[in-house]
Amino acid sequence: MAKISKTTREIELMIIARYVCFAVLTFEEDRIIKSIYDVCTSERFNPSISQKLIKIWSCTKGLRKFEERFENEEADEKTKDPIEVLDEIVRDVDSNVVYLLCDFHPYLEDPTVRRKIKDTIQFCEISGRKTIIFISPVFELPIELEKYISIIDFDLPYSEDLKEELNNVITQIVENDKFLEDDRKKIASLQEEDKEKVVKSLQGLTMLEASRVLSRSIVATKTFDCKMMLDEKKQIIRKAGILEYFSTDIDLSQVGGFPILKNWLINRKEAFSDKAREFGLPEPKGILLLGIPGTGKSLCAKAMGNFLTLPLLRFDVGKVFGALVGSSEERVRQVVKTAESIAPCILFIDEIEKGFSGVQSSTFSDSGTTARVFGSFISWMQDKKAPVFVVATANDVSLLPPEFLRKGRFDEIFFMDLPSDQEREEIFKIHFIARKQDYERFDLQRLISLTHDFNGAEIEQSIISGLYIAFAQKIELQQKHVEIAIKEMIPLSTTMKEQIEQLRTWASRRARSASFQTITDREDIKRKISQLEMLESPE
Repeated sequence: MAKISKTTREIELMIIARYVCFAVLTFEEDRIIKSIYDVCTSERFNPSISQKLIKIWSCTKGLRKFEERFENEEADEKTKDPIEVLDEIVRDVDSNVVYLLCDFHPYLEDPTVRRKIKDTIQFCEISGRKTIIFISPVFELPIELEKYISIIDFDLPYSEDLKEELNNVITQIVENDKFLEDDRKKIASLQEEDKEKVVKSLQGLTMLEASRVLSRSIVATKTFDCKMMLDEKKQIIRKAGILEYFSTDIDLSQVGGFPILKNWLINRKEAFSDKAREFGLPEPKGILLLGIPGTGKSLCAKAMGNFLTLPLLRFDVGKVFGALVGSSEERVRQVVKTAESIAPCILFIDEIEKGFSGVQSSTFSDSGTTARVFGSFISWMQDKKAPVFVVATANDVSLLPPEFLRKGRFDEIFFMDLPSDQEREEIFKIHFIARKQDYERFDLQRLISLTHDFNGAEIEQSIISGLYIAFAQKIELQQKHVEIAIKEMIPLSTTMKEQIEQLRTWASRRARSASFQTITDREDIKRKISQLEMLESPE
């Protein structure tokens, strides 16, 4: 049996408590109507409201009994008008009624309608047990009605609901002889672990969106393609406007070094699953990647999305701050709501110290807007229930407020230092392969000795610069080309020597190193990653 949503329970309590009027915000009109019908008829709910009559209104059909909604397509012309339906609610001799008014929000701009709603609510409070519920995707309350109407958001489908829908689709396919027998057998043999992956990919979609993408996946691939379901989530992000959906094929093998960080991620790969909840594990909150510019913090964040098979959403804090008073806080709420609707997901905030710089002086510089936005965001990070894994990067820790770094915001703070000899060797190999070069032709030990205190970005650039030299000479890349590029480059460790030393001093006492400390550690991490990749291989 599917789990009863929090909103459904809240609606039940509001009807029992005789709330005369409230609004439910949702795009899933059919689903909320079914939930309200269950509240008023099912034995699972309070018997005191089980005899409620439901009447439903729309501007195209007028007011009708709910049972007639699909059977009787004939409209009630007399009650199509919003004023007329409110008059009908007052005149209605039935007192034990729940009225569902669908898409009523455009009429709130009319002052006559606003006054009529107020009159109707005041009458119903005195006269009986009538309940008025507005159902629409948006509902901007005019100031006259703020004290009369409560607003609640309807929950997106729980994993139990999505699994039930998935099983329904599987049953329909298995019983449909229009599908090839091999395809039906393949779908019927779907394991519970595979179903859980599909359900996780569907979370954040409405039931209608989930049903559509399941059908489209079957038609296109003859199976349930999780990538196609993630593509459906991209549409939600694109419509929201503030977040950016990162689609990347970067994996951990393309990130050189940082085995301690990689091992930490390996141990949390299944932490978003239902099995982890049953085991008693809380969902991971997130990590802060602190380090020297160019060491691969952003690259690691992008690789996490692919490794953890979660949508990666990039949050540009700068887009939050709008010109209108109050709009910045509203945009943060929109970001949070969108991320939670897509959850489980990764919320990636690059160079977070720049986005929230000036928090301490916000009272004087921007009337406290930055401070309020920051406070709202870190409160959500502390208290969030949805599985949104926050990955933030920072170069300058001195710009971050102390309260941002305290335990509870992040699971771990990792410091990403300049790569060691072994890590530089790994980085050279990765970038030689990426540029279609055989790294065995090069004296890697010589290149490693020349790039002491180079970061990963500088190593990559030395190979690219060497390729430019070789291409101009119309010959293949040689050792000397890369060495020339290295000798011409002034590394960041030289130009920012004092700042880097300060950062290392701070991190030595307050953050965890992302890099290995012994050769044994390194080989153990590589072995774990290799085993994991073999398990996930389709072969």
